[in-house]
Amino acid sequence: MTEIWDMADHLEHHPEDHEARWKMAKRLYAAWEYDQALEHLLILEREWEPRLNVGRYLAATLYRLGRNDEALKALETALDRWPEETTLREQMTRVLEGMGEYDRAGEVWGEILERQPDHPLGKKALARIARRKKAKADTDGKRPGGMAKSPGFFATTKPCAHCGAANVEDAVACWQCGEPMGSDPFAAFDAATRQSRTVSVSPETVSLIVVAAIALMALAGVFLTLRMIGVAGGTQEEAPIRTVADLYARQIPASRILVGISMVILWPLILHLAVWAVRPARPVPGILINLTGLLMGTMAYMDSFFPYPMTALAVLMPALLSLIIIVAVFRLRVEKAVLAWALHLFLVYLMGILLFFTAEAYQLGEVFRPLKELRAVAAYTRDPARGLEPGMSQLPGSSLPWEQRVVWRSTGSEWLDRRSGATAFLVLSDTDGVQLKFQIYDASGARVFDYVNERQLTRFFEVTADTEYRIVLDGPEGQSGQVIVQGLLIPEFLE
Repeated sequence: MTEIWDMADHLEHHPEDHEARWKMAKRLYAAWEYDQALEHLLILEREWEPRLNVGRYLAATLYRLGRNDEALKALETALDRWPEETTLREQMTRVLEGMGEYDRAGEVWGEILERQPDHPLGKKALARIARRKKAKADTDGKRPGGMAKSPGFFATTKPCAHCGAANVEDAVACWQCGEPMGSDPFAAFDAATRQSRTVSVSPETVSLIVVAAIALMALAGVFLTLRMIGVAGGTQEEAPIRTVADLYARQIPASRILVGISMVILWPLILHLAVWAVRPARPVPGILINLTGLLMGTMAYMDSFFPYPMTALAVLMPALLSLIIIVAVFRLRVEKAVLAWALHLFLVYLMGILLFFTAEAYQLGEVFRPLKELRAVAAYTRDPARGLEPGMSQLPGSSLPWEQRVVWRSTGSEWLDRRSGATAFLVLSDTDGVQLKFQIYDASGARVFDYVNERQLTRFFEVTADTEYRIVLDGPEGQSGQVIVQGLLIPEFLE
């Protein structure tokens, strides 16, 4: 297929190169692209010196397209130029049989046998025509009003090895896919063309497969969305936000849903814009662009529900698949295909980022700078100060009573600070039946004062970044107790 695109690009710049156009027409015919092959053959018929094989291919292409009257006319024109050419008459008999003109087809075979009495297919062809004439006459006699079915309807059938369609026993080419089933004057006419024929799937079949994939991924996205909403609005126990993965999974459902649905809608529109921007030599079918965009959008939304860090697949998988589709299917020059891919991907991800931070700004009442926030979040996830257990730190105190001054440092991202949620304080007692007093103080005084009567207590308190707090754990001397803090903000213990 790449060779065909290269030839098309060459013809775009050198329309007078008829030898190249002739090769192009043969390649398109071999690939079953009959409409496109016909365009080039008609140009050759008008502008090039008369050639036998051009006439044969023109007639064969018209025949494949079901335009039998035009195919017959093309063969008659070719016979006027090359009246001794047997192959043209062979093709004419096939066209006449396809039109139900069995008497005329028999006459032409008679002419062929007069010129070439030892023709290997002549007697067999005349016998086939006689059977079909009889079958047609019998059918016309049995059906009211003379209405008849196909002349080969009652004949013994054999399946096509390529597509499986039923064909009459003596068929030389499959009626459905055109694959040769024997000696056929309409098959590929030379070795080079025969070798270039490729197995293909009909556009309708591909479209159905793509639509089914889109529907399945859309259903998966709806199910996962409903589950995420249920988790976000559920009554399960509060859990600390220790990592960016926790935040992504539980803190931002509204923004994720907005961006996901927007991507499904915007991706086809952006892809249309990108293809238009590269000025393709021939239009890319709108249905192809729409299906590709919807496929990428639904895939990205479904992938966004993968567990972190597999959520990167929401970016990588559509990027890779869209590159393959645009380069292999859109029939653009390679450099234009890559440019369209890169441009559409840049615009898609840019819109996704802008929509996300717009939704977050609306919910939090604060405007954020997307690029700065993304860099800050990336730096935070790589910060070695987060330790081996990200989002979890134990205060130094142990022997009761003790106190510790703490400052929670900003993550570096204003958005991440706002979305960090409450910090969890896990108070642990080493002895049963011992009452502890847990207190948190800031400059205004006591903010938390709890009596701890069990071995473990979790207390949530929303700390402010870069503000000093004093943590106090009081109890009987000689006993011990620990406090573990969990959250996105990184605690710094002061002397």
